[in-house]
Amino acid sequence: MAANLADGLRPDTVGAVVKELVRLDIPSVGVSDEGMTCTILHVDSFGNVILNLGEEEFLRLGLHDDRRLEVKMMHGRSSASIARTYSEIRHDQLGIIGGSQGHVEIAMRESSAAARLGIKPLDRVEIRF
Repeated sequence: MAANLADGLRPDTVGAVVKELVRLDIPSVGVSDEGMTCTILHVDSFGNVILNLGEEEFLRLGLHDDRRLEVKMMHGRSSASIARTYSEIRHDQLGIIGGSQGHVEIAMRESSAAARLGIKPLDRVEIRF
């Protein structure tokens, strides 16, 4: 579709005209001595869970690579480790990683973190230290 639009297709032939933008009310990240409470912004096609936590905010916490953290959801909890790259995440394990969009992600290597955790966009998760 993008190629057709770039080639001159009129946008109004693709779908309805957007009359009003809706702003999502996404809570800010809550930080305490025990951890952070985040909102899931997006789950990508690989099942990586993109959080509303910026990578710079996360780095300021001074947590070191390969540290074990706990990801707590409404219906359970899982262990995760901090990694710099997807390849550093051990198979069948969760990793906390800085994503290419500047947000922190919960990811798995060759698997879906979202499916493993049973979470979706706008759910809340806690990352416990």
